[in-house]
Amino acid sequence: AAPQAVYQSERWAPVKYDFANLVPGKLYKTRLHFAEIAPSVTQAGDRLFNVYINGGQVLANFDIFASAGAKFRAVTRQFNTSADGLGNIQVHLARGSANEPKISGLEIFPYTNTAPVLASIPTKIVNAGAMLTFTNSATDADLPADALTYGVTNSPAGASVSSVSGVFTWTAPQVTSTQTNAATVLVIDNGTPPLSNSKTFSIVVVAPPKLSSVLVTNGDVNLTWATYPGKNYKVQFKADLNAPLWTDLGGSSTAGGSTLSVTDIAPADTQRFYRIVQLD
Repeated sequence: AAPQAVYQSERWAPVKYDFANLVPGKLYKTRLHFAEIAPSVTQAGDRLFNVYINGGQVLANFDIFASAGAKFRAVTRQFNTSADGLGNIQVHLARGSANEPKISGLEIFPYTNTAPVLASIPTKIVNAGAMLTFTNSATDADLPADALTYGVTNSPAGASVSSVSGVFTWTAPQVTSTQTNAATVLVIDNGTPPLSNSKTFSIVVVAPPKLSSVLVTNGDVNLTWATYPGKNYKVQFKADLNAPLWTDLGGSSTAGGSTLSVTDIAPADTQRFYRIVQLD
């Protein structure tokens, strides 16, 4: 916004402003300043007008009151504009559906592109064989905001990201031990020149649980298996491998480190088959 004094005055009625002595074909930013201060305007819809820049319409039935949300409140609109072959930019305010057009201030200044900002991406954890999917987000400070395109670089084979929505997708491989991969998401704008931003993050692929030791002591069976911190596991058993159902051996356990152990106290069966189930 401009200083407050800019919005305390206005020029109303149809008008054309011609800005000369610019560089022909060079890109500029045209910023228009508005504030509704007229006694005749008390609500949205009381003033509706059109704005054209170099003959092209950029605002249709523009409503200052509705755009700002109230009277005596500043609002700006900014457009990227190329000077014509003679080095001119023309801004034309024309009548719309209600009242007269008006403006409080106008700026023309050289265009400079600002790089987009991609939100940070925390470490992702995915089970072996599962699909990892999440949505990236990025912002662009330019007004009007540049169109943004997403992509991936230096990422695991098969990783992709939607160029428009920023949705990252990758199916984790079937690993037998925990694996960590690096991936990089890129966002690029359509400014002049195009600028980009990227974020590199880690993807941890958690392997299925695997028994590392089975010890029988005085009839008690102690089971130890490899884990990933924070994952939840459950031990199940059955006496007949062909039986349709498994029975839980106690409740679930949350891994605090790289291994968990559970003891089956003096099982009554002459034989037992065990399995480890990862719950999440």
